[in-house]
Amino acid sequence: MSGARQLPSSAIKWRDFILGEDSDIVEQALRMMFDEKTHVNFQFRLKRTWSSADGVESPAWIMAWAFPELHEDGSVKSVMGTMIEISQLKWAESMQKLRVEEALESKRQQEK
Repeated sequence: MSGARQLPSSAIKWRDFILGEDSDIVEQALRMMFDEKTHVNFQFRLKRTWSSADGVESPAWIMAWAFPELHEDGSVKSVMGTMIEISQLKWAESMQKLRVEEALESKRQQEK
């Protein structure tokens, strides 16, 4: 298992890294995984910032997946997860949304 790390969940101090209001998103997703014994995927922001191509800093975005491994009795034995940074994707989505809003506003102004 090159690159794989196993940590007890108590060793992970999520709140030290996750942007305050997004801590609830992570906790709810993990609770759902444990309660429903199913995989979850979710997005959240970090306290660490990311700089866009135009120099604007914003919180870094993460997309995460978590998969429970179950004992024969159905209880959770362990959790495997992966995360990927999607800050650039979120920035591109926000730029696209802004351009659409600007185009709609321009159209409204022309129709007056």
